[in-house]
Amino acid sequence: MGPIIPTAKQLLFHQAVARYNETGFGGARGPGKSFGLCHEALRQSIEWPGNVGALVRRDLVDLRDTTMEVMRRSVLPPYLAQGLEARWCGAQRPELRINVRGTWSTILWRDTKDVVSLMSGNIGWIGLDEAIETSEEFYLTIQGALGRCTLPDGRQPPAKLFWGSNPGPGWPRRKFPVGTMARVRTVHVTGSDGQPQTITRAFVPALPCDNPNLPPDFEARLREVYPEAWVRRFVEGSWDVFEGMIYTEFDESRHVRAFDVPPVGVWREFAALDWGYVNPCSVHFYGVDYDDRVFVWGEHYRSEWRPSQHAEVLKPRLQARKIKIVLADPSAWAREKDGSTVAGEFQEAFRGTGIVLVQANTDVAGGIQFNKRLLADNRVTIHPENVNWIREAKEYRWQQQTASQAERGDPREEPVKKDDHAMDDWKYAGNFIRFGGLKRPQIVKPEDMADRRMKELQEAGVMAKERGMW
Repeated sequence: MGPIIPTAKQLLFHQAVARYNETGFGGARGPGKSFGLCHEALRQSIEWPGNVGALVRRDLVDLRDTTMEVMRRSVLPPYLAQGLEARWCGAQRPELRINVRGTWSTILWRDTKDVVSLMSGNIGWIGLDEAIETSEEFYLTIQGALGRCTLPDGRQPPAKLFWGSNPGPGWPRRKFPVGTMARVRTVHVTGSDGQPQTITRAFVPALPCDNPNLPPDFEARLREVYPEAWVRRFVEGSWDVFEGMIYTEFDESRHVRAFDVPPVGVWREFAALDWGYVNPCSVHFYGVDYDDRVFVWGEHYRSEWRPSQHAEVLKPRLQARKIKIVLADPSAWAREKDGSTVAGEFQEAFRGTGIVLVQANTDVAGGIQFNKRLLADNRVTIHPENVNWIREAKEYRWQQQTASQAERGDPREEPVKKDDHAMDDWKYAGNFIRFGGLKRPQIVKPEDMADRRMKELQEAGVMAKERGMW
């Protein structure tokens, strides 16, 4: 039995690992992610005799049942047939040792709870199986474990982090250029020694159609059995659809586009604010046109600022558009130890402008359902400069039900309360619109005007709007 020949996408993955600091692979079911991870683990072990690395998954049982079985049954045997010496060691904490010209390399098999052994070990590379299952904290922690391996001959192999995963929310989606095309992203960070560092992150997408080893009808059967959202995620490799996603109707290609903000008075406008100090304070500017279409045209998103600092930045933007209403979470009116409130500090900074903070309706289910309908009906347009609004909309998801909720048939759903600040102010906006917070001005469209009387009606409506009558 000869070594298994990698698919074209697996080969591209191995080339990317060799070239870049961090590499992701996959994006669907069936393209050979586990094969790719196992082959890369062997490549790191054989190319650098004495190297030590780890294949990691959140749960060790899952790692044993999937990737370890792929290594035992499929990937390793052809190498053994060609004379490679390998030994499995340990039951509770498995290791695979590879003899390369008299020097032993080691592949550790670990779960994320065993991060201490990784941090204290002599680690040259780490491979993550189903990376979306792991936390960003774990990802950042293991970065500090890499690059500590010194080989018996005194050399240090290049530190490598690589992963395979199905699409889903989490740090792989945020940190890597995931998508349907192979791409590379370069980031500049400060190292533990305080010196600037450059990290290159690559992503190699692979779909079932990229794996010639699958049955010919593999993809067709999946498309026939599973719902559209599942197919988009696991067959087509979409990172914009995942289990528990709230705004499944959101489509960046449909809802996000550049547009010119019209003159003041054409839209009914307001702002919505979700307060945060350690977490970001999220503010977005909304406009509603004659046809009740919603436009998200401006964003302010910043942490560790006091209300007065935010207000100084927001005030000129609000005044330029003659916006008088800023919706805010009722928690902004909660008194601090000195008796002050966040809302009071904002209002003091807005003194003399006519700008008023209004307690938002925080109805979760109602606001979300209304906004889902707006998206489904293609009645929302987001300017691409609202990067945090767009990012959160794509990752906003429901919490998983607890066992006790499932047992008693509790149907209530709650969003995950993390990275949801823009989505909270969007919820306030939706509730404000659906409960008639914005009364339609008595303005007649110009194309419907036929005589002077109709023009006068329009002018009267504009005057009423400017005087704060709606």
